[in-house]
Formats: sequence, structure tokens, C-alpha cells
Amino acid sequence: MDLIGIPRKEFVDFYRGFDAALADKGMKSDKIQAFVYAVSKMKRKLKPEHEAVVEAEVKLLKPYYEKMDEIGKKYAAKNDAGNPEMASMGRYRIDEKRLSEYFVEVQALEKEYKKELDENKAFLAEEIKVEIHTVDDTVFPYEFSDYRIADALFWMRKETAVITDTEKEKPKE
Repeated sequence: MDLIGIPRKEFVDFYRGFDAALADKGMKSDKIQAFVYAVSKMKRKLKPEHEAVVEAEVKLLKPYYEKMDEIGKKYAAKNDAGNPEMASMGRYRIDEKRLSEYFVEVQALEKEYKKELDENKAFLAEEIKVEIHTVDDTVFPYEFSDYRIADALFWMRKETAVITDTEKEKPKE
């Protein structure tokens, strides 16, 4: 186990990478079971810290998120039944004809909640200490279906030095 300092924002992305990695059908590793075990173990171990970070962020920005949801619903494209269409990650797909109106309201909301948004940005930039289980290059997958998974799980990778025959022969300076 290694104790690392990591900004909260990167920690949240790191934690989200666990689910993506466990669901990745395109992942390739010679020691896949060892990697899956390490990821599962890390997810369980870091869950309380992740929940605390998310809870603090939601508590600070809940009114902002609720108003953003209302604005999204107001300007969302409608399906044939007249219901708002959803995009990825639980967000509304905004009607292209109403984009400028939507952005005007979003900018006004961001001005209204500037203090809270700035506090949240500072909160997420703060470094926290977490204990992680690292895996060496022989266990870490050499291929994912999405490069963002490897980026998110960067903190788990322990690079092992490989010394070639030519490096052994080099004289020390």
C-alpha cells in the first residue's frame, strides 16, 4: 500500500474509473484476475472517502444543481410524446433552436452561485491523502476499450524498471 496525495477532483475521477474498468469488455491483461481483484479491493477501501467528497460537494451545490435541472428541462428538446429528451449522464438534450436562451440563463445562474462554485472548485483542488494498492506493469492492463479508464486509474500503476543488456554495459559517470 502506498500513501499518496491527490487532489479531490482527481480522486473522484480515479474512483469512477473503477466501475468503468470492471465493466470494460475490451480490457486486455495477461493477469486480468489479479487486476480485477486489485480494483475491487480499492473500490471497497476508498468508498467512504469518495462518499464524503461527493456528499460535501452536493451539500454545497444542491440548490445550484436543482436550478440547473429546471433550466435544462425548460430548454430540452421534446420527444414525440412531448417529454424532455435525455442526453448522457442524466442531463437533458437541449433544443438547438433555443441554445442561446439556455446559455443566457445558465450564465445568470453561474453569476448567482459564483461564491458556491468558487468554493467547490477550491474544495476539489485541495489535496487529500489516501492509501492505495498499486499494481505493477505486469498486472496493469495493456489495453482498455477507452483510454480515459487508463488515465483515471493512473494512480494504481506502479512502473517497474526494466534494465536492458545495453544499459548494464554503460559506464557510470
